[in-house]
Amino acid sequence: MIYLDTSAMIRAWRLRLSPQHLTRTHSVAEFYATLTGGLTVTVQGVKTRVKFSPTDTAQGAAATFAKMEFKDFGGPKALEELTLAAEENVQSANIHDWMHAAVAAKAGCREIVTTNEKHFKSVTKLKLTDPSDFFARS
Repeated sequence: MIYLDTSAMIRAWRLRLSPQHLTRTHSVAEFYATLTGGLTVTVQGVKTRVKFSPTDTAQGAAATFAKMEFKDFGGPKALEELTLAAEENVQSANIHDWMHAAVAAKAGCREIVTTNEKHFKSVTKLKLTDPSDFFARS
């Protein structure tokens, strides 16, 4: 099984793909927040911030996440993971990567697809793959 984080799902959306793998429900909200808040893209060599409408983003999420399987922790397991993260000194937004990685590991995933390898390296030993490489081989 392969886990796709939010950055991988955004790449899938940009490629107009509907992957069939595993993610968390948190990824849907993060996808929406990222696209409606603004995504930096390079247009003719110039970095530009582009915001997408809530309607377009919701429709894009529906199409992109349509075949995904969702796994998450219930309250007690999520709190247990917070305790483990605290013991490892995970701080700030890195808790999101910790939770993505913990769900992936618990679900038996062998790989996490993400553009955020730097942060994931500190929270998991699972194989990390850039979405460009992953979708090129899929």
